[in-house]
Amino acid sequence: MSHLLFTYSEHIDAAAHREAITELMRVSREVRVFPLLTLAGAESAHLPAVIDQAEASGWIAEILTVDYQFQRGGNRMLRLSAPPMSDLIPPEESLSSMPIDFLHGLLRIAAESVAGGLTIDAGGACHATR
Repeated sequence: MSHLLFTYSEHIDAAAHREAITELMRVSREVRVFPLLTLAGAESAHLPAVIDQAEASGWIAEILTVDYQFQRGGNRMLRLSAPPMSDLIPPEESLSSMPIDFLHGLLRIAAESVAGGLTIDAGGACHATR
């Protein structure tokens, strides 16, 4: 997505930027987009909407300065990081009071996030997908 998102902001609307970032966040724990400037050398007007969307989804958004400069002033990168798994799972003592459907949902989220892939069947058993 580098050199596509933000760079071509005049040709790709805000909704398409948000959709692309949403899909990247769905399949990754970290998303990096560089550069943040349009072809005209201005910061993309879509950047704030993308950051707002990511943060509303619980992701951490950072704009970092990088050593590489693709165009004049184009040395900043957007890094979106998924929240740590510890932020998604409640403390142990509160688990016993939660409905089983909610706990099953938490297990599904955790399993889908594990590198190597796990699935949970209808009975709640975990299976490796590799």
